[in-house]
Order: sequence, then structure tokens, then C-alpha cells
Amino acid sequence: MMLYRDVLKRAWYVTWRNKALWLFGFLALFWGIGGVYEVVAQGFRLASRHDFYFIKLWNAVASAGVSFGSLKTLFLSTPLYGLLLVGIFVVFVLLLLFFYWIFTCSQITVIKQVADIDSNARSNAFSSFYKSRQYFWPVLGINLINKIVTFVLLVIFTYGIMALVVTEALFVSQVFYLLSFILFVVVILVLSFLVVYGTIYISVYNKPFIAAIQSAWKLFINNWLVSLEVAAILFVITVLVAIATGVLVTILSGILYFVSIIVLFINLPILYFVSFAILMVIFVIMVFIIAAVLSTFQLAVWVELFDHLESNRITSKLQRIASAKLGVK
Repeated sequence: MMLYRDVLKRAWYVTWRNKALWLFGFLALFWGIGGVYEVVAQGFRLASRHDFYFIKLWNAVASAGVSFGSLKTLFLSTPLYGLLLVGIFVVFVLLLLFFYWIFTCSQITVIKQVADIDSNARSNAFSSFYKSRQYFWPVLGINLINKIVTFVLLVIFTYGIMALVVTEALFVSQVFYLLSFILFVVVILVLSFLVVYGTIYISVYNKPFIAAIQSAWKLFINNWLVSLEVAAILFVITVLVAIATGVLVTILSGILYFVSIIVLFINLPILYFVSFAILMVIFVIMVFIIAAVLSTFQLAVWVELFDHLESNRITSKLQRIASAKLGVK
């Protein structure tokens, strides 16, 4: 019987022993794989404010008088300026694609290295990053689909659901809002699990895009309670890390405040600026390391869990407790 602590211990061992993966774990963080908590929190915030950034941006552009007609007039009147704008836009798109290529390949690198770590005492992360290019398009596709579907759901929940809520009685509105929000969270959770498992199927098992999604769905359906329990454990770990980070930031702020008091007495402003620069460097390095280690560890946990799910039929902790205490199978 597999215990979650075995998965966590193994994931932490791999994460700590292979520090070269931290860089790629930090870069993979930008895709937010497994970061469903942030998406759910954002959806709740947006819904409570009746607000959405992209629609605000569209309204701002429209109110500024920018349209296809005005752009056409700009190109005809000042073609050099128009070409400059096109050039800037092309460069921006290319840079965006380049960064997402790095993010995606970093995600693949961490997953493959964690999966192959049994045959390698130390990971060859940079070599794996170079080889990860062959999985780029399907992994990019599964991440993009997740982001697009999440975006559409956020729009529906923020505007569609809230528009219906305000037209109903107070009690009915609250119930309807609660049920719709629960449904929203469930769908986002399912999507996050499909992204995690689908990415692993593509990166480790070299499955085609459609086959990877089908396999991910089957794996999740057969182990949905286990997946939820692991997600809950990672959520608790993330909260504890956030609290510890807050404590460290408070300590650094206290040190800076203490230095500022000393500066007032000795009348040496340069000491304050030097101390501030040093503490800022320490803060940036600290945040980078914490984020990189946490992201790498989370990916490692999912890969280790995936390996157990593929090879064994695992019973969730809640099922084991129910079976032991209540005789429920």
C-alpha cells in the first residue's frame, strides 16, 4: 500500500539532490502547472468585483479611438511610422513565443528528469532541456487549451453567472452563486489534473496529443480521490511555505528598519542605501530559490504519484479510513 509520505520523501530527495533542476522548475512556474489554487482565487476575486481585465483593456482601447480604420489612415499618412509599429508588434510576438518555448521546454525537462532519475544518480538537466524540443508542440497545445478554457470559464462565471444572480431574490442568488462557483472550481480542478497527467504522458511515454489526453482522463477517473488528496497536501505545503516566506520578509524588513535607526544616529545616509541594496539582493535570491524549489518539488510529486498510479491500483487515504473504521469498501 503506497503512502503519500513515500511520494513526498522521494520527490523531495530528487528535488534537493538535483539543484540544476531548480532553474527549470522556476521557468516552468510561468505555466502554472498544478497552480489551480491561484486560478480559483482569481475567479472568486473577479466574480466578487464584477470585473475582468481583458474586457477593461478592450474598452480602454475602444474609448481611445483606436480602430482598424484609424490604423489604416496611419499607414497611409505615415507609412514609416506604421511599419515601425508593425515591427515592434512582430518583435513582441517573437519574444513572447521564445519565452513560452523556454517555459514549456523547462516543464518537460523537470518531468523527464524526475521520471528518469532512477537510472541517473544526478540529472543532466541541460542536455534534457535540449532534447525536450521534440515534445514542445503537444505540451504547448495542452497548456494553451487549458488556459483558453480557463479564460472562457472565467468570463462565463464572472459575467454570465453574475448577470443571472443579480436578477434573482437574495437567497436564490446566493445559492445559485455558491453552486455555480463549486461547479467552476470542480471543472478547473479536473482541467489541472488532465494537464498534469497529459503532460507526463507526452513527455515520458511519448504519446500523441489526443492519446495523452484520453489516457490522462482515464487515469484521473480511476484515481480522482487520490489526485484530490495529493492536491490538498500540496496546497497545505504551499500555504506553509508562503507563511514561512512572509516571516522571512518580516525579518528582513525589521533588519532594514533597525539599520535606518542607526543611520539616523550616525548621520551616514550611504550606509542605509548600501544596506537596502544588500537586503534587496538577498530578498530576490531568497524568493527565487523558494519559488524554484517549490515548483520543482510540486512537479516531482506529480511525476512520482503518476508512476505509482500507472503501476499500481492505489486506494486513497479517505477510502482506507472508511474501510478501517466503517467497513466501507
